[in-house]
Amino acid sequence: MYYLFTHRVPTENEELIIAIVSAFSTVWIGAVAYFHGSSAGSRAKDTSIHNLGIQRKAPR
Repeated sequence: MYYLFTHRVPTENEELIIAIVSAFSTVWIGAVAYFHGSSAGSRAKDTSIHNLGIQRKAPR
C-alpha cells in the first residue's frame, strides 16, 4: 500500500490496482463489522442468559 502512495502506477495497471485495493478494503470492512457485530450479539446473549438465571432464582 505504501508503494501505491509513493510511486506512480502505470496507466495500463490503474484499473487492476483499483480493483485490488477495493477488494482488500471490502474484506477489511467485513472483518471489522463481523468482529464488532459478533461481539455485541454475544454480549447481549450473555446478558440475557444471566438475567434469566437471576429471575429464576428470585422467587425462592
